[in-house]
Amino acid sequence: MSRWKSLVDTFGGRPAILVLGGLYVSSTIGVYNAEVASGTPVSNALFLAFFVFIPGMILLAGGYWLPQTTINPKFYPTVTAWSLSAIALLGGLLALYHLSPNASISKPVQTILIITGFVIVPAFIGGISGAKSKTRAFDLEQRNREIREIHTELENRESELQRVQERMEFALINTDAAVWEWDIENDRASYYPSEEPLFGTTIENWEDFAAVIHPEDRDAVQQAIDESLETGEPKHEEVRIVRNGEVRWIEAPGQPVTDSDGSTQMIGVVRDITDRKTFEQQLQSSNERLEQFAYVASHDLQEPLRMIISYLNLLEDRYSDELDDEAHEFIEYAVDGSERMQEMIQGLLAYSRLDTDAEPLEPTAAEAVVDDVLDNLKLQIEEADADVIVGELPTVEADDNQLKQVFQNLVSNAIKYRGDEKPRIEISASRNDGMCRFTVADNGIGMDPVYTDQIFEVFNRLHNNQEYPGTGIGLALCKRIVERHGGGIWVESEPGEGSTFSFTIPLVDQSAD
Repeated sequence: MSRWKSLVDTFGGRPAILVLGGLYVSSTIGVYNAEVASGTPVSNALFLAFFVFIPGMILLAGGYWLPQTTINPKFYPTVTAWSLSAIALLGGLLALYHLSPNASISKPVQTILIITGFVIVPAFIGGISGAKSKTRAFDLEQRNREIREIHTELENRESELQRVQERMEFALINTDAAVWEWDIENDRASYYPSEEPLFGTTIENWEDFAAVIHPEDRDAVQQAIDESLETGEPKHEEVRIVRNGEVRWIEAPGQPVTDSDGSTQMIGVVRDITDRKTFEQQLQSSNERLEQFAYVASHDLQEPLRMIISYLNLLEDRYSDELDDEAHEFIEYAVDGSERMQEMIQGLLAYSRLDTDAEPLEPTAAEAVVDDVLDNLKLQIEEADADVIVGELPTVEADDNQLKQVFQNLVSNAIKYRGDEKPRIEISASRNDGMCRFTVADNGIGMDPVYTDQIFEVFNRLHNNQEYPGTGIGLALCKRIVERHGGGIWVESEPGEGSTFSFTIPLVDQSAD
């Protein structure tokens, strides 16, 4: 049976049926001619040929029609097997009967064609029915397999979702946080895993939430929610709440979303940030005290230094004839050290007053700022015979005076740390993601890249005062100014290859116009 099936599969399903139908149709002419030649009347010969022609046409039509059925092509051989089995069985019986000693068939070929023609059509129909049954069974098995795969996938996803949920719950519990959802239209709030540890009470609607918000923050919270719902943009604010009589800080960012039914929801995360806010406040207070100390110390130290310098100069002038060369040298060292100390104190004073003396950030034309800086440094530029090339510079959100300090410090340093070649300084700008990147590039002595971070620290200098005078505060001041503007500053340099200082400042928001 397996050999028969293999033969049928090899021979093919639909082509075999078409070939078989074609054989029967083409055999019609042979049957007709053989019958006429044997003396059969033409009408009888046509009648007999008809019984061969009709089954052949049915097979041809059926083979052509097979692709239009619901039968899977892999089961076409089933139809072929049924048809060939009927022909083989009946044809074999007739052949055995014809070859038996006591019986014979006068016209064996015609007889076999006619007799098998009667049975091949039912066999073909039976094959069609069997192929359809196998197709339905196969489709059912495929669907069952797909259902099992979907079920397995759902189980895997459910397990993964459970693991994610457990991890999220663990993270939320250990960070004193909760996920929240607020149904705006129905004014219903829900929290996961629970809101009670955060608020000390159950929050079910806006009134419940408003009741725990610090009275001074309620209007701001309502305004933030209204703006978020109106614009569709996320909201983010830090809010004080009153929990069991204790004032605490929470952070509750949220995002409005639209459900499939068209209703508006707002979802987000709320967490307790009291420890962080307490630390920030302590740090701010500490910084303010340090700045105040630095201001007072630097301010009060200037007068004693001025007195020391004045008396040293007075001593040298009044007793010049009585002092030897060594005494004059000592006085010179003392005056020089006092003057350098005075410069450092003045720099420290400027550093400590950076925030207190700051102006609001406003649209500032960078080209005008650089022009003022070059006018201030005109004598220094001429003495160094330096070429300063300025590209097109945009308008930025900046404190005009502080931006001048940054450019003046960078250009002055480029001249100070020049090499043997004629100084060349290029000032340019580029735009990216709402920020302007300014660059001040020179062809000076450069520096080892390992020091490119250290030079922005207070009093951190790469050269002694005999080589290049300075206080070591200028670049630190530049860094604080740039950071106050929400940008960053860095340098790229190699020894002998010059330096390129870059810093970023926010561009003016054109959409506000």
